[in-house]
Amino acid sequence: MINIFYLYGIIWGVELVLYLMKWSDYCSQIKIELWLFICILITCSFALGYAYRKKLKYKDIQFNQHKKPYTTIALGILYILSFIYSGYIPFFKILAGQSYHDVGEFGIPHLTLFISSFSIFYIAYLSANYASFKNKKVLIEITVIVGYFVLLFQRQNILICCLIFGNTLMAKNREGLSKRFKKHKKRNIFLLTLSVLIVLYLMGIIGNMRYGSMWKWYDSSMILALGKANSNMPSYIPTPYFWSYLYAVQPLATLNINISTVTDPFNVPALFCNFIPQFITNKIGINEVDVVLLQRSLTAATGYAVPGKCMGIIGMIIYLFSYLFICVAVINSCMKRKPNMLVPICNILLYFLIFTVFTNTFHYSITFLLLIYSIIACSRIRINGKSKRAKLVEQNHE
Repeated sequence: MINIFYLYGIIWGVELVLYLMKWSDYCSQIKIELWLFICILITCSFALGYAYRKKLKYKDIQFNQHKKPYTTIALGILYILSFIYSGYIPFFKILAGQSYHDVGEFGIPHLTLFISSFSIFYIAYLSANYASFKNKKVLIEITVIVGYFVLLFQRQNILICCLIFGNTLMAKNREGLSKRFKKHKKRNIFLLTLSVLIVLYLMGIIGNMRYGSMWKWYDSSMILALGKANSNMPSYIPTPYFWSYLYAVQPLATLNINISTVTDPFNVPALFCNFIPQFITNKIGINEVDVVLLQRSLTAATGYAVPGKCMGIIGMIIYLFSYLFICVAVINSCMKRKPNMLVPICNILLYFLIFTVFTNTFHYSITFLLLIYSIIACSRIRINGKSKRAKLVEQNHE
């Protein structure tokens, strides 16, 4: 199974390398404080990864093998009600040439957030269920949930669901995959690289399509201008790939300019208010710290921009330890109380931790709710309205 702590350190390392390629004019000189913070982050991540290297192993689940799809049916009904309430389906509006940003607010107020977040959590459970029992009916349920995000034209949630499903299957078949990969190593490296390139290219194409008839699916001129692409980007690279590049480096660029604009080095209340999820702060009227943005439409700022602006590198380190601590606490609780849920819980924590590259996952409503679902799942599991006791069969794949 993927070690989420190793992966977190690797992703920040890759992001740093991409940033230093400077394909965008936004990639300015990195501040010394940010260099120090990234070194601390990567060091802590690899230290935790090493500490948990033998604990994060794939475990089959042994309950609810012949699961009835009541939960998926309930979700399907909620999906349909959301489309009826909104009076349209975003996917078809975009295909008709309308910009994604002109489609408007979708879904039932206050409920859509919980529908989307629980759907992602349930994908993690269904993926583990399929990996354990190979029940093909579960694939239909997974398709229904992913189909909902497709109709909403939400690239992020589609990608997260696919990564959760793929990571679960790879964890289940790690030993066999490792042997087959080594047997045809060159071919498999080529196929893996090709698959990644295709996915990234499609992400760029979908990004162009989100703006409807304003640009053709192959026209990336808008994102090149918005992201201030420069001559450092090789001309032989297809321009849709700049979408992925900008997604990777823009949050780091935003963080870089914010750590040098600390408004109050002792703004503790503002620092801790950002541990409160957005759907609560919006209701009670808590004013958020204004982050300096590269452009109004480029809002990703990592999970460390606000603490960096409040208390500099000290605030960033407080948040780093908070992210890592909550992941360690949930993993330890899961291994002690519900070890059969380790795979789906780790998939959710992977999303929670990795997404700090883009935003504060305590404050971001979906990741906060996913964290709450994970904590609840570690203490008591309810399937189809009945409390079940999980039995554990551990499979070591090293």
